[in-house]
Amino acid sequence: MSCQLNRTNETDLADDELIIFDVLFDGNVPINSLKSGEDFSLGFNCDSHRLNSIELKQFIEKSVSNGNLQYSLGLIPHNSTGNIITYVGLTEKGGGLWEKERKPIWENYIFDSSSDENGCWELSIFSPSLEIAKQFLNIAQESNLYLLVNPNNIEISEATDEEVGYIIPWKFFKPMYKIKSKLEVNQEDIKETDWKHFNKNLTFWRTIGDLQELLIKTNI
Repeated sequence: MSCQLNRTNETDLADDELIIFDVLFDGNVPINSLKSGEDFSLGFNCDSHRLNSIELKQFIEKSVSNGNLQYSLGLIPHNSTGNIITYVGLTEKGGGLWEKERKPIWENYIFDSSSDENGCWELSIFSPSLEIAKQFLNIAQESNLYLLVNPNNIEISEATDEEVGYIIPWKFFKPMYKIKSKLEVNQEDIKETDWKHFNKNLTFWRTIGDLQELLIKTNI
């Protein structure tokens, strides 16, 4: 998927700078992961920006100084040594710039994840729209993206403030709906995902690429 997408040019962000905002729109990342090149493309599943190390450092420092980005500290994932690394992410102000360029349709946004809950794998789907969350669940099953134990057994609730704060750190949704359902333990038994069917039936978006397709469909 390419991050070189249509933009409104309503901000002064250069194309390479906007790519960095794109990969930060839904979470904070380690600063080192933003270095340009093949690792960036593989890690974020998009074309890399072309800023060299000095230019990237200057852009991040400038963006932190003007309030568009912010630093945070955290442990290296899956690391038991206690090493601390620096993360960077969008602020509300920086998120506003990104919104001007990409025009996200937030009511159609989906966040999905799976986790092991006491030996049982569960799928969690979050969206500001319960109807959109249900549509995603249906298409995800039809496209073989997820294999549910019982498609008729789902749990619907409103997400907690803590859960909402995790989804898009710089933007708070209220309400945010949550759908949970149990997954088959061996997801490897699922047939290959039919991405053609999935993309054809997009009424929702999870990624920048999805958003681009949805904007084209809705003529925005």
